[in-house]
Amino acid sequence: MTQPTKQDPKDITKRLLGASAELTEAEMAANDVLVEQEVSKFLLHLYWKEPFFHRLLQAANMVFSRELVPTAGVSVKDALINFIINPDFMANLIRKNQNHVIGLFQHEAYHLAYGHCLLKWKPHLVCNWATDLSINTNIPKRDLPDGGWIPGERWPQPEEWAEMTQEDKDWFDHLNDLVASFSPKMDALWYYQELMKDEKIKEMIRKQEELSKLLMKILSMDEHMDPEGESPGEGITEGDAQVVKGLLAEAIAEAVAEGEKRGWGSVPSDTQSELRAMISKEVDWRSVLRQFVGRCRRANPTTTYRRRSRKCPGMMPGRRRRRSSRIDIYIDQSGSMSDRELALLAGELNSLARTTDFTLYPFDTSISVENKIEWKKGMTVKDFPRVKCGGTFFQCCVDFLNSRENQGKSDGGLVLTDGGSCKPGPSRKRLGYILTPGNSLFFSGEVDPGTIVIKMKGSQN
Repeated sequence: MTQPTKQDPKDITKRLLGASAELTEAEMAANDVLVEQEVSKFLLHLYWKEPFFHRLLQAANMVFSRELVPTAGVSVKDALINFIINPDFMANLIRKNQNHVIGLFQHEAYHLAYGHCLLKWKPHLVCNWATDLSINTNIPKRDLPDGGWIPGERWPQPEEWAEMTQEDKDWFDHLNDLVASFSPKMDALWYYQELMKDEKIKEMIRKQEELSKLLMKILSMDEHMDPEGESPGEGITEGDAQVVKGLLAEAIAEAVAEGEKRGWGSVPSDTQSELRAMISKEVDWRSVLRQFVGRCRRANPTTTYRRRSRKCPGMMPGRRRRRSSRIDIYIDQSGSMSDRELALLAGELNSLARTTDFTLYPFDTSISVENKIEWKKGMTVKDFPRVKCGGTFFQCCVDFLNSRENQGKSDGGLVLTDGGSCKPGPSRKRLGYILTPGNSLFFSGEVDPGTIVIKMKGSQN
């Protein structure tokens, strides 16, 4: 499917902000000062009144830029989640209606909660509309910035009506009727599919047409494409996506816990139930394993002297990042463990071995370093002989993970076990437990924050 023609971000800024984008250097400097002074106050308000949103936004790196977005939006770059704000747009919101600043923060936090920053749906414009429709009914109307779509409701006639061409008015009325016909509280995919069924939108996409500048200004409250005009998740590698999914899963779990502890603020009760279900539903253990591996990945940057940076041409060399990780896997070889569980794990290790190095260590009450195996793609359980047969003691795994001997050699550790050991001390690196089918940790109610517990299910495939 063809997406609309890419545009210069400065042109998009002028299109969405109108005359306010034509600012002098003194006016832009004043906006910078205002935003720097005021944004921290709004974040403090979220901390006390809306703890769920505050905790979610902590997962994102806040960036102020006039070049990257015309309004505001969340995006992913090099496995970092960025909340990008145009300071001129933010200053305008602060001066006009401060409730809209809170609504904008809630809006972007919901995009993070539902993983919209990783979507690759095309065209980006329809993707933006669909994701906005799926979350705006959760935000109080008085807090929703101008341009916020609400399914099942009609927009009032805009102030710019007299300036609009007849074509603009026809588009506005058509979209108004379309949005008013939608059921509220549906997910983003449902709205995306409904929008893509519309004949007028399909014709616009087929002809690679854009809505007019004035109409885009009226219908937009935030932006979720990159400066190249791509969809939110376009160009994100699988490794970076796994890192971000892990970060978001952790942030959502902590945000829900914060809401339960300190109050949910303006989050509707049905949305609270949905968010609880998101973190409590059974997730395939293979997916959780991949997310753990993704969160352990690190960047290995190298300078590309022959390839200049696209953002600063002629000024500095570009950077290339190869994301990889080294993970220790401690295999419980106590008498209660069989080879079947290692066989279940072997298939997943083979699929992850392209970007991750695994070192397997047998253990019972101690680790057998001399019998370690560097896992290579294509290995099977037969390549890992049994050398232990005693009891189970997790502390030896944590001690080795924290040891000087292992310093700089691994980014995290996973323990494949049936769970029969007392709780070990804290680990300085990411730690997870892979539990064999039907088993649980002996200390399941006392797991340290940040420790991942992966429960295997089913039989060997």
